[in-house]
Amino acid sequence: MWPCTKNCEYLINVMWAIDDFTDANGATRVWPRSHYSSLSREMDLDESVIAEMPKGSALVFLGSVTHCGGANTFLQHRTGIIFSYSLGWLKQYENQFLTYPPEVASKFPKAIQELIGYRIHKPNLGGYENNCPSKLFADTRPDILPAVDCLPPEIEKELKMLREQAA
Repeated sequence: MWPCTKNCEYLINVMWAIDDFTDANGATRVWPRSHYSSLSREMDLDESVIAEMPKGSALVFLGSVTHCGGANTFLQHRTGIIFSYSLGWLKQYENQFLTYPPEVASKFPKAIQELIGYRIHKPNLGGYENNCPSKLFADTRPDILPAVDCLPPEIEKELKMLREQAA
């Protein structure tokens, strides 16, 4: 998904089973240890593990582990919820600003707003017009927002010391 050298895991997935996940209804398949090799689109199904789990269970796996939905031969739905936790500097897989525009997201609890991206990842990633995107929740906002340096506290402190030394 991200074309760069992998020196750490970028994503961890947690899939919650709302219904029972069985082989017959298409439970998720994972390929153990696949995160150690290059992605192949020709995976051997016999090497996969069927993540069968009763409702209420959770499957936790690295984003770099090859996985897919199984074939649903039961002809009844299977419902699950998946949360993907990625490093703050990565753009999310689904554009949450389009899925949940400010008019909708402003009604969410602050923790959910931040989880879907309505916060800046300091110093400047995920911003809107050089500001924290939570500014979009204001009743009124100017057409142009002034640029704001959103630096981590340790860098702010270092800059303050440099300014004082120069004065």
